[in-house]
Amino acid sequence: ADRWILSRLERVSREARAALEQFRFNEVALGLYQFLWHEYCDWYIEMSKLALAEPTSPQARVTRSVLVGVLERALRLLHPIMPFVTEEIWQHLPIERVAPSIMVAPFPRPDDRWLDPEAEALAGQLIAAIRGVRNLRADLGIAPSARITVRLPSSVPPQTRVLLEQYLGLLARVGTVEVLAPLEHPVGEPSVVVDGIGEIFVPVRGLVDTAEVRDRLERELLKVRKDLEQVEGKLARADFVARAPQEIVSKEKEKAGALRERAENLQRHLQALA
Repeated sequence: ADRWILSRLERVSREARAALEQFRFNEVALGLYQFLWHEYCDWYIEMSKLALAEPTSPQARVTRSVLVGVLERALRLLHPIMPFVTEEIWQHLPIERVAPSIMVAPFPRPDDRWLDPEAEALAGQLIAAIRGVRNLRADLGIAPSARITVRLPSSVPPQTRVLLEQYLGLLARVGTVEVLAPLEHPVGEPSVVVDGIGEIFVPVRGLVDTAEVRDRLERELLKVRKDLEQVEGKLARADFVARAPQEIVSKEKEKAGALRERAENLQRHLQALA
């Protein structure tokens, strides 16, 4: 997780620097907002709790340093467009300052040493797996307090398997991680498909009322299909595609894609619960 967030910060730093040089302040603000809120806060802070659970360990010291260091650099990136707020926060950070004010602190420069595509790819898989299992729990109505079992494909590398066990336990309330035999495909177990990992199965016997879940999912599937039909009908109209702003057309296409994915997931759950 540390390598991932540092690599992502490096990429965001480069994008912010390039946007500032062309006076595209809206892109600077949006890019840093997306990074700080959806990656640093939503995911890195939560994932860091794994290392911080042993506060005196070397890994915990590294993680604490990364938590503060990433925020400090992000504040320097934000300072040109948010001078007062960033100054106030920066002055309260527990860091060794190289300048008396963020206003005269050096602006972050590109550094290839922080780029780590491998860590970004692996973190992307872990986040997708956590999100997928969380969504599956919600779809099936599994009690938030229940510790569930997940079953992974045999093709998952050992290192990834260990990380999945740790982070799914921490962030998706998974109690047990099992590995399927080669070519094994469980019957009657809903699943989530994660790029780079494969199909993750969740045994639900004794956890949910299957008939009630099926009835609820069937109703939702009908609604999703109806919504998808409406969006696809709009996109099929040549006058809409030609006259509507490109941003609106793109949003409708994204909406259609999300609805198709949702319909596929619901259909897969219903087939597993048949």
